Amino acid sequence: MNRKTWKKVIIYLLCFVYIWSTPLSVYAENGNEQTVEKATEYLSPYNTAVSKLDELLGEKEIYALVYLAEAYAIKEEPDIYSETLASIACGQEVRITGVSEDSGQNIWYEVSYAYDDGEIKGYIERGYLAFSDERLLEWEAEYVQSRAMRLFARRRTISYPDVEQFPESYRDALYELKSMHPDWTFVKMNTGIDWNYAISVECEGSRSLIWAASAKESWKNGMYDKNWAYCTPGIVKYYFDPRNSLTEEAVFQFEHLGFNASCNTEQTTQKAVDNTFMSGLIPDTSRTYAKVLTEIGANINISPILLASRIRQEQGTRGNSPLISGKYPGYEGLYNYYNIGATGQTTEAIAVSGLTKARELGWTDRITALSGGATFLLKNYIKRGQDTLYLQKFDVDSRYDGVLWHQYMQNIQAPTTEAKSTYNTYKKTGLLNDMPYVFRIPVFNNMPEYACVQPGSEDKITLSTTSLENLPVNQTAVLTTYINGAQNTSVAMQFTSSDTSVAKVDENGVITGISPGTATITCKKKENPDSANTVTCTVKVVKADISIENITTPSLDEIIYSPNTTLKNISLPQGFAWVDESIVPTVVNSGYSVTYNPDSSKYNSFVLTLPLKVKKAEIKQSDISLPKNLTATAGEQLKSIALPSGFTWEEPDTILPKKTGTYNYEASYCQDVANYEILTGISLSVTVVCKTHEFGEWTGSHADCEYDGKLVRSCNICGEEEVVKEAAKGHTYESKVTKQPTTTSSGIRTFTCKECNDTYTEEIPKLEEAHKHSYTETIAKEATCTQKGEKTFTCSCKDSYKETIEALGHDIVNGACQRCEYVEPSLPNHTHSYTSSTQTATCTKAGVIIYTCGCGDMYTEEIKALGHDMKNGKCTRCDYTEVPPENPPEEPPKSSEAESKPETKPQPSESSKEETKPDSSKEEPSGEMPQSQAQQQNNSTAPVQSEIGNNQQSQAAPNNNQQSQPASNSKKPAETNSTEDKLQTVRINMQESTILNADKLARVRENDKNLQLMLTDDVTWNIDIASIKDIADLNVDMAVSIGKAEVPDKVIETVAADLGYELMSLEHDGEFGFEAVLTIPVKEQYHGKLANLFYYNPASKVLEFIDAVEVSEDGFASFTMQHASDYVIVFADVSLETVSDEAVQEESVTQQEAVEAVSTQTQTSDFTGVIILIAILVLLAVVVVAVALVLKKRSEKEDYFFDEEDDLADDRIK
Repeated sequence: MNRKTWKKVIIYLLCFVYIWSTPLSVYAENGNEQTVEKATEYLSPYNTAVSKLDELLGEKEIYALVYLAEAYAIKEEPDIYSETLASIACGQEVRITGVSEDSGQNIWYEVSYAYDDGEIKGYIERGYLAFSDERLLEWEAEYVQSRAMRLFARRRTISYPDVEQFPESYRDALYELKSMHPDWTFVKMNTGIDWNYAISVECEGSRSLIWAASAKESWKNGMYDKNWAYCTPGIVKYYFDPRNSLTEEAVFQFEHLGFNASCNTEQTTQKAVDNTFMSGLIPDTSRTYAKVLTEIGANINISPILLASRIRQEQGTRGNSPLISGKYPGYEGLYNYYNIGATGQTTEAIAVSGLTKARELGWTDRITALSGGATFLLKNYIKRGQDTLYLQKFDVDSRYDGVLWHQYMQNIQAPTTEAKSTYNTYKKTGLLNDMPYVFRIPVFNNMPEYACVQPGSEDKITLSTTSLENLPVNQTAVLTTYINGAQNTSVAMQFTSSDTSVAKVDENGVITGISPGTATITCKKKENPDSANTVTCTVKVVKADISIENITTPSLDEIIYSPNTTLKNISLPQGFAWVDESIVPTVVNSGYSVTYNPDSSKYNSFVLTLPLKVKKAEIKQSDISLPKNLTATAGEQLKSIALPSGFTWEEPDTILPKKTGTYNYEASYCQDVANYEILTGISLSVTVVCKTHEFGEWTGSHADCEYDGKLVRSCNICGEEEVVKEAAKGHTYESKVTKQPTTTSSGIRTFTCKECNDTYTEEIPKLEEAHKHSYTETIAKEATCTQKGEKTFTCSCKDSYKETIEALGHDIVNGACQRCEYVEPSLPNHTHSYTSSTQTATCTKAGVIIYTCGCGDMYTEEIKALGHDMKNGKCTRCDYTEVPPENPPEEPPKSSEAESKPETKPQPSESSKEETKPDSSKEEPSGEMPQSQAQQQNNSTAPVQSEIGNNQQSQAAPNNNQQSQPASNSKKPAETNSTEDKLQTVRINMQESTILNADKLARVRENDKNLQLMLTDDVTWNIDIASIKDIADLNVDMAVSIGKAEVPDKVIETVAADLGYELMSLEHDGEFGFEAVLTIPVKEQYHGKLANLFYYNPASKVLEFIDAVEVSEDGFASFTMQHASDYVIVFADVSLETVSDEAVQEESVTQQEAVEAVSTQTQTSDFTGVIILIAILVLLAVVVVAVALVLKKRSEKEDYFFDEEDDLADDRIK
């Protein structure tokens, strides 16, 4: 016999002796006693005991229940005088975490009390904790020592403190169990829950179900599905009442479900699974269900008997459920032994929901499913306060998740059935006696005095309806009762309403609606109610409708319209309300909707329309904002001036005066004619402006030979003046030899202006006999690659003339000039694009064609002098007249000599000079030119100027695409007067308007070739006038925006990367219809680099290479543009056109070979080309001379103006 058994024997003997002499009492300390007395039990040896318990708690979690007190105060330290941390009710579960003693050696367990919001750690005296953990009991048996017990008188019969804690209605049954099993401990669990509230919740919906096949009719309240029925309140009360389960079999539904090695052996578990599908091996394994369940229980501290009973309850004894077959279609290899998450009203729905949960939790084999389900039970129920079979069905532990909803099963009989299975297992294995089982039994507030009786099966009550929908307020309905299918006519029934504020019911079952809501009407026998079932009817009360006859329609006062007045501002009588308060009432209306409801909690609102009279509002002029800055063109109608919304002219057809100025006209205003009176007589100021000038007659005088002329005309509308200035024409002299020179005396040549008759004379040197000019050529200035040179021809008679030597041009070999230091810039993949300008050849002077590329490269072609075409002593191309010699030679010179030697001036004889010397106005005289003659020559080329607004037109230097023709060095005056040298370029200022149209091009004269548009001082367009095909329909916006363009940054990065770039956008959209060269300024850091022009293609979202041009040293880049769009200019040292290096080399070699081939061809065909070229040029010269003569005759008849109106004015002035 071990120490524990001897201890029990001694205790029983002492109790037996004491029963006959004095009443027996217990040794537990009173929970409220505030004295620290010497302990009757203590730890020995203390340090060893504490250390060993710590080792045990490190291996497993041990739980205990608070008992023997209604509520226990957890202390901060192991001392009854220590600070209280919290007070917990009797029956609550705590986890033991250590042990200690107070100053009197009383034993205190360190505990942890967990709940939803956290955890409390403190100390509870050993005597107020009940536990059944076998290893903790073994530890106490070894280390807890006893002194003599203190006995206190209590009662004359044996008393148990744990039983005495329960209400009187519990004690008889518990004393009976205690007498059979003294080692059992009963712990009162104070739930704090009202009994009636708990019953009403457990009766809701499908929370509590019963197996219909075995249930009495009085237990069933309708079918849930084909197998399960809803529970009647009577059977819910029966199974919910713990007092009905205080029997030796049923009490195990209150057993703590932890693992105890003594009673939870494999043999015990085998007894629990005998005669079920779990009695043998687990399919496809070599292990039995009993062994696996026992191992699982030991590992996670859960009773294997619970697991076996729960599986038997869920799967039945045969185990043929699809949830554990592993073969359910679509869910093969999945198992759910505990039916966790399996819900639904059909077998299929239950199987699918349960196996879906198994898939979610990874239960893919049987052992994993057994272990996983057990862990699910432990984690979600046992460790959260639901650590008995009863608590897993009826959730009355409030520490976690609230109460009465977190229940494991719906089967109301499951706790009793599983408890019986546990009892049978313990009985078969002899584990009922001498085992320290702990039972946690709930107690509720306001419980019935006696345990609830199980409903009988004698009578079944039903109602005429179980649901009454849409009962209006103040209306009634009658419930008819039936007993066992027959209408009740004699048995008194008791009707009650769950909410009398919603519906009332009398003893006859007449229900009256009180207010909207839902109430439950309960019906049972008035006498002996437990002899029959209780039935219910759900009543939904709704609002009642209002009759129009009961409504008195109110009359509303008239209001004045205001946009700020809404229906909300208009008061209504009690019970009325506007349907939409935000509506602004208007003058024209058909009434507005209102609702009427004297009590919205009981009645539905009635909608009706109320009439409302609204008067138009008046507008004050001070309340409106008058329009300002009204402008109109002189002579138009007043209605051409657009007014802001609400304003109208009172006399819109009024014609505005043809005189600029400010005038007042009257208007009316009304933004909303329907709701406002019209405000009239509003005076508005209108500024009359001039858009098209109406000029009067020209006044002033024309220029004469010496004085400038000035013509002025004024606009009759705005007074703006247009001024035309004419430069002094200069004298037009005709010469005549008034005294012929001889070999002995000088002659006199008299010059007379044919316009004003001003005269001057020149001496004609003496003639030498048979003198012919013989000129000596001298290089006065050498020509260079880029600079012109000069030749001087001097005769022994001191007659001389000069000729210009054209610039030589670079002699490029391998990219470098052989004459100067010029080196061609590296332009990878660059193809020259040349433009040409022509200096026309004359009879005596060679012409030249100059070809220039945008990169700076240029070359020239010479046009040989035509030579005089002499007929009857005069040249047919120029005004040259051959002077016959004083002593004519035997054979006169042939015209071919003049053609072949244009540089030799013919020398007339002394005797014939006075008679045949050409007009000096047509030929530059030798020697120094007199001042008057120089003035004459300068004046002869002065252009006519016109000042119109801000646009000025003058003769301008050519742009970078077309070089001007150099001034002729020929002595023949006919070339000086040539129209080809006048107004080659017309320049227009575009700063006020960037639109290029026919009006602007009206200033262009027939001999103008180039149009230069000045957008700014630095940004210009140069346009070949001949490329403009349809001037009448021309309307192009030439605006250029530098620094902005609609090109995404990511697209720019694809070509620019780390290079500098500039954005550019042309305002016009699409093709120009003519060729234009744009010149723009470039930042200083890019001078000398290549400007690569890219076009942004919005369709493909890429940049397309257009051209690469070199930035000039003075910072400009010029591009030939065909259409307008968005562009990116990227500056680099090389061209960015995407071609390979090999292609560039090949192109370079090809170009070099082509140049050499052309050079060779040119040398071999020089002679033939010259002959053909001379013939073409002779023909062209004839045409030019003819045009010049026509223009000369025309200029003699009338002065030249820029438009038709000027020509007419000029005629009027003449």
